[in-house]
Amino acid sequence: MSRPRCLVMLGIATLVAGCRDGAKSTAPPDRSGTRTQGADVSSPDERPQPPVPATTDAAPLAVAPGATPAPRAPRFEVAGKQLTDAELEQMIKDGKLRAEMVEVMLASNRLTARALELLAGSPLKTLQLLDISDNPIGDAGAAVIAREPLYRGVNELGLGYTGMSRAGLEVLLGKDSKLTGPTGLGLDGIPLGDEGLDVLLASRFAVNLRTLSLSNTGITDAGGMRLAASAALPNLYEIVVSRNQLSAATIAALRKRKMDFRVHAD
Repeated sequence: MSRPRCLVMLGIATLVAGCRDGAKSTAPPDRSGTRTQGADVSSPDERPQPPVPATTDAAPLAVAPGATPAPRAPRFEVAGKQLTDAELEQMIKDGKLRAEMVEVMLASNRLTARALELLAGSPLKTLQLLDISDNPIGDAGAAVIAREPLYRGVNELGLGYTGMSRAGLEVLLGKDSKLTGPTGLGLDGIPLGDEGLDVLLASRFAVNLRTLSLSNTGITDAGGMRLAASAALPNLYEIVVSRNQLSAATIAALRKRKMDFRVHAD
């Protein structure tokens, strides 16, 4: 993609966390110069539903009069619709996923690791963004992402609230993983703790990360201070550490990592 989007999956994870707490939550602002296209995570209607619609053509972004809208990558999006593996399989059979699509947005559905296998066998060829957050893919899903060639070059990966554990992260970032290194990674709601954070910092992927979301992951001041002092993330410019037990001193240390480093801790 031509522009970093400050974790598309970050906004979704923030909304999910807000719904879980029964509080209003707002995604961090998009500073890329255009409006971030967040996914719909509203609750499905209880009445009988028509077939799940999929957004397969990018709508134009809001731009100033006379300005040329920035192009958007072709995407497939079904978010917050209680989509099941069987329904996704039918969409693939119906030709809803096309080879030129490079973004797949499937947050807040009922998809399992099987859905990731189905995507890997679909016509998709080059995947740049995958948001599978708030789906019960578990550690099995992490293993699929790590081994299937389709996910090899993904740049932005949203895995928040997927039931993945620290063991799943070790597989995802392990030596046998086929991932070449996402630049944006969302791990919100995964019980990593300080030990899981250490796994991330020690991985070969850390050097590529530019945006990282670790909301509600069980990180403490000890881990936060190691993160603040770590040289393993030289390209990181934005991080989310909200809903962790971090003191003001730790947040301040994170903000001092380098000039213009963005920390979301509210």
